[in-house]
Amino acid sequence: MSSRQPWFYANGQEVAGPLPQLDLEDLFRLRRLPATTLVWSEGMEAWVAAAELEVFAECWAGVDEAEVQPSSALPEAEPGPADDLRPPGPWQMTPRAVWQPSTPDPWRRFLARQLDVMLVQYAVFSLLPAEPLPGTFTFTSVVLVTATIAVWAVLEGIFLSYLGYTPGKWLMGVMVTDPYGHRLRLAAAWRRSFDVLVRGVGLNIPILVIVAQWLALQRLMQSGITLWDRDGGFVVTHHPVSPWRWLLLLSLLFLLLRSAGVFSQLS
Repeated sequence: MSSRQPWFYANGQEVAGPLPQLDLEDLFRLRRLPATTLVWSEGMEAWVAAAELEVFAECWAGVDEAEVQPSSALPEAEPGPADDLRPPGPWQMTPRAVWQPSTPDPWRRFLARQLDVMLVQYAVFSLLPAEPLPGTFTFTSVVLVTATIAVWAVLEGIFLSYLGYTPGKWLMGVMVTDPYGHRLRLAAAWRRSFDVLVRGVGLNIPILVIVAQWLALQRLMQSGITLWDRDGGFVVTHHPVSPWRWLLLLSLLFLLLRSAGVFSQLS
């Protein structure tokens, strides 16, 4: 397995992760997680104690065998009247394959992101005494646009963590979840947003943004998944979009472009 292979681990009654293999190894070496921690990754049929897997065996090299208990030594909860109400542990869940994104639909993702970014830019620029002119590439305008993209990265993480989508993604039927279909943890959502900011749009720096988007598009079309979703273990799904959503999206984009003076610059 690759050292960047995403892994999930049991943390009480919750599923934690995904984490790259190297990060999970560090947690084991620092003894922040016991050897009996149940882990799972793509291709495994069931959850297994980390100490029983060869990929993590070196984490306990030189440790007393008594400290490395087999998974059979895990204590079981005593049955009781509330046993039926107790939520199942993550090892009792049937893991869904990590890589099950929808068929790539780059245009829907692109339009959703454009709407989200333009909404933030409109809100930020409306607070400025003088808005940067469309199409200008002065140092100040580039800094302002990059700053608004960074602001959006923060907001996007919050949206994805609490709702599973952003305004643009909601209109385009795009959702970002973990492999179990759950909303992302806030830290993971922020990590994805800033990863997109760097690798997906090149910090919105002129020329670099075009190169970054072109490379991301080629990767998505060839492998069906972007680098940031592959490395983070994120799943992007697309749902049917009704005509009224398309109409609303295009109307909003038109109004935002008009308010920015794009059409007046072209005339």
